[in-house]
Amino acid sequence: MDIKIKNAPGEIYLHKVLLWKNLINKTGSFIGQAILSFVFIILALLIKATYPGPVFFKQLCTGWGKAFLRL
Repeated sequence: MDIKIKNAPGEIYLHKVLLWKNLINKTGSFIGQAILSFVFIILALLIKATYPGPVFFKQLCTGWGKAFLRL
């Protein structure tokens, strides 16, 4: 939340702190996604190597009005 008070001495400092927090959040999320993507790729390869079926589970269900749904 960005609180702005006109001509307040701490307004510039608060804005810089919020920019740094935003930069840290975006950098951390990017690094986390990069690490987890490798983990998920390795996990998918291990599943495919040890299990004869597909990596992703698929199922055909009957929904409202006997309409078929793919999960």
